[in-house]
Amino acid sequence: MQVRFLPKAGARRAFLGYSSTDVSNMGIILMRTPQIFYLFYYYPSMNAELEKFLAPFKRQENDDGSPEVQVAQLTFEISELQGHLKAHDKDVDAKRSLLKKVARRRKFLKYLKENALERYNLIVKKLSLKA
Repeated sequence: MQVRFLPKAGARRAFLGYSSTDVSNMGIILMRTPQIFYLFYYYPSMNAELEKFLAPFKRQENDDGSPEVQVAQLTFEISELQGHLKAHDKDVDAKRSLLKKVARRRKFLKYLKENALERYNLIVKKLSLKA
């Protein structure tokens, strides 16, 4: 038997015989092909904080793609990156990522402004983006 990927101590503990509930609480997936075990972490698509932040902007219960939700999600991610950059000001990759997210948000806002001015005004007011 071979083990291909053990990213953290939690994965090693899971492989060494902890129950499946322990494994799922750690966010680990264990896959087995003949003679080989693969252990890797999975990352949920949205955490609880983000879900709470996005709730007022959703049109329906499982709305992920509307421009309002995407602008709100980008705003949340931008604020997270700004906090990170205050502590790590020389992190060039984070700066680049921040600029990309700001540009993407600006495109969504431009789309909303051109096609749905009422929705644009509402989201700008809710997120307090424009002074």
